[in-house]
Amino acid sequence: MTAPEDAARDPGRLAALDGYGILDTQAERGFDDIVLLASRICATPVALVSLVAADRQWFKARVGFDPCQTPLSQSVCAHALARPGLLVIPDLTLDPRTRDNTLVTGEPHLRFYAGARLETPEGVALGTLCVIDGKPRPEGMTPEQAEALEALARQVMAQMELRRSMAARDDALRGAREADTWHRQILDSAVDYAMVTLDLDGLVTGWSAGAEAILGWSEAEMRGRPARVFFTDEDDAAGIPECEMKGAREEGRGNDERWHVRKDGSRFFALGEMMPLHADDGGHVGYLKILRDRTGQRLAAERCSGRPTCSGPSRTTSARRYSSSTSTESSRLPTGPRTPCWDGMRERWSGRTCTRPPTTTIPTGARSRPRNATSCTPSGRGRPCAGATAPSSAVTARPSRWSARTRPCSGAGNSWGPCSRSPT
Repeated sequence: MTAPEDAARDPGRLAALDGYGILDTQAERGFDDIVLLASRICATPVALVSLVAADRQWFKARVGFDPCQTPLSQSVCAHALARPGLLVIPDLTLDPRTRDNTLVTGEPHLRFYAGARLETPEGVALGTLCVIDGKPRPEGMTPEQAEALEALARQVMAQMELRRSMAARDDALRGAREADTWHRQILDSAVDYAMVTLDLDGLVTGWSAGAEAILGWSEAEMRGRPARVFFTDEDDAAGIPECEMKGAREEGRGNDERWHVRKDGSRFFALGEMMPLHADDGGHVGYLKILRDRTGQRLAAERCSGRPTCSGPSRTTSARRYSSSTSTESSRLPTGPRTPCWDGMRERWSGRTCTRPPTTTIPTGARSRPRNATSCTPSGRGRPCAGATAPSSAVTARPSRWSARTRPCSGAGNSWGPCSRSPT
């Protein structure tokens, strides 16, 4: 293996060449213009952008030369890889490195060669921008021609760098589009969830298929509109959308359980969650709002609890519900004079009002201890009612259904002990 072949097959150099992804690509105007200028400046019939691979040299652009590539054994450009700078060979038939080259000894009978290396920013040679003539040039090149050829070689590398950058950008965009497509498919498959993305101002930037199914608006209708359109009027007036964004921004997550509004104006109860969205550099770029319809579960829970169902959580509705439930419970109580009830089972004042039954007269001398017939309000456990002394002739007592058994007096727990009611 010759020295040029060793240099051509260097693994690091070949890896650098592969990194540009340029071998065997279509002709491009930018490279074609460069070889045209090189041919005119140097007054040669042939100019090539030659890239040296492991077993061949391939021409990205060419003028005056038909083959698009040649074997490595015919490459004069491979000799330029061994040392930096401009390689000029005035007569190829006289130089020991090239006199046996078949392109010199046979068609097209090359005689003059000048090549400027194509170097990466790290100094790795990938090939040459070369000019070739069928006549020897003992004088070589003028300084102006040599300087221009090296400048054009740098333009070739600039084109290659630009091409690689554009390819990397296209790959990144393609990957981003694919990732966005996959992400979109994942979001749209979760039809039970409404997923909405918002910008920092709370305007809709993304709208999943689940959001369209649950809320009714399409993505085209909602993009650019504020998120408050699917909040109830009372929540919007209370600043709930802004509070959720603030909670997500400051605490990392904002949860809610509330009624929301569909496109048709109907309301649904949803479990909601809002979280911040961040860019790769950590900057805050928006919010993600997730809703799940739980109207059926909400209404079922209200039916089980005996509370009337409602279409929304407004304060007015809540107050009306409380008033209705209080009136309903009160309507079940007996009518008549009412006093606060002492709940003997729980030993507390219940806060409910109870009806005092009509009183009956117990003859004087009855065994049961007298109890004042007037209503009394005990001031605490273990204390007798005021005025517990019975009149001398008769005392009032509970009806016979109370007198047939023994029960504690209202002052239970004091020294009086139980009192027996005599049948009437």
